[in-house]
Amino acid sequence: MICTGNICRSPAAEAIIRSLSGGSIEVRSRGTDSWNHGQPAHAPMVRLAAARGYDLGTHRAAKVTEADLTWADEVLVMQPVHRARLARAFPRHTAKVRLLHPDGVPDPYDLDDVHYDQVLDLIERASRAYLGEAGSDGRPRQAREAPRRGQVSDAG
Repeated sequence: MICTGNICRSPAAEAIIRSLSGGSIEVRSRGTDSWNHGQPAHAPMVRLAAARGYDLGTHRAAKVTEADLTWADEVLVMQPVHRARLARAFPRHTAKVRLLHPDGVPDPYDLDDVHYDQVLDLIERASRAYLGEAGSDGRPRQAREAPRRGQVSDAG
């Protein structure tokens, strides 16, 4: 999961995908920028995600690296700008990068709780759609076939 600063959207998406997949998908989140390196997830996102059962308490922001992209089978980004940044910085990984939601996931940073909740709703819906290639056991088709290495996300 990739966003800008790796303190709002991508850590939330990481926790949501991990939870909804029942842990069958290894997932990491990263940012396209490094200004938040080592910082915890943004407090409103931590609080509101926790109210939904998602734990962001141990998250520490990190910038995406070549090693992250090599590790990932798929890379889900929050907005088209993140896909463009990855394409410029890591062109050999372009084929595995896609938007988590076709319309993008807006950045709620420094907005009110209503915006954070709307973003969490959108990430949950998009994550269910992503995992919706799942069978009746709720696991993604690929997870049933073989263990998957996860998604690096770029959330800010």
